[in-house]
Amino acid sequence: KQGDDTTFLLLYVDDIVLTASSDRLLRQIIASLHREFSMTDLGVLNYFLGILVTLDSSGMFLSQRKYAMEILERAHMLFSSTTDSLIAYSDVDCAGCPTTRWSTSRCCVFLGNNLLSWSSKRQSTLSRFSAEAEYHGVANDVAETCWIRNLLCELYTPLSSATIVYCDNVSA
Repeated sequence: KQGDDTTFLLLYVDDIVLTASSDRLLRQIIASLHREFSMTDLGVLNYFLGILVTLDSSGMFLSQRKYAMEILERAHMLFSSTTDSLIAYSDVDCAGCPTTRWSTSRCCVFLGNNLLSWSSKRQSTLSRFSAEAEYHGVANDVAETCWIRNLLCELYTPLSSATIVYCDNVSA
């Protein structure tokens, strides 16, 4: 940084990414580097260290799709089937603590075969019936799955099916 001018140089082994606050400054630095080193200017950044770089009016976007596809191919998983089902399993030990008689809620949330979230937490209220304790546990688990669904939507991965929550109490 010098005055109002700013330059960023990213160097990895023999690859360089260079950007500056003005085109004039960028051209000056590139010319200076050409005088000192034998190098090739590849122009506007579009691929660096396996990362595809796309620029548009709203910003810069980075993608490693090619790399991810290569990993799937190496693992022979390129054409494996996927699922977008969000499933939660809920369990509560009603009055499990012998001293306080408070219940403990446990939950596991899966997206397909992948565990996304799990928890084990003592309930903050004292339940009189097992159905009441299970209901409190399931209510917390539904809130957790709603949060996960919203996060997946923000990550452009909306789910096409409803979330299923299993619990082991028919009354709840």
